Amino acid sequence: MSNNLTPELDDKAEIEQLLGSDLQSQRDRAMIKALQNVTLGIVNTRFALSVLRSTIGYVKDKINDLNKNIRDSSESSDKLTAAIKNITLWGTIIAGAGVLIALSNFCFEVYKYTPTCLPLNT
Repeated sequence: MSNNLTPELDDKAEIEQLLGSDLQSQRDRAMIKALQNVTLGIVNTRFALSVLRSTIGYVKDKINDLNKNIRDSSESSDKLTAAIKNITLWGTIIAGAGVLIALSNFCFEVYKYTPTCLPLNT
């Protein structure tokens, strides 16, 4: 059997020769050989379809897995975004509190050294 796309037709010339002969037995042999080749072609086609179905099933499963991974990644990304948003909010609140403490300390130092607070030597 050769590696062409239709190996069941390899002995086509032999079938044509047998069909062209005058003897009924040779014609019968040619018909049997032709039927065998058709049957082989059907079997090969069914096998190819079976392989194709299993390949399509495998690809379908992989695409479903990919969709699930993308969905999970999206959910994880949403959670990460919310966490970063909360951390930023709390960081801003803490930084604001630090600025207020530094400002109040500065105001206290300014108040402490203003002339109204200094003792008068007269």
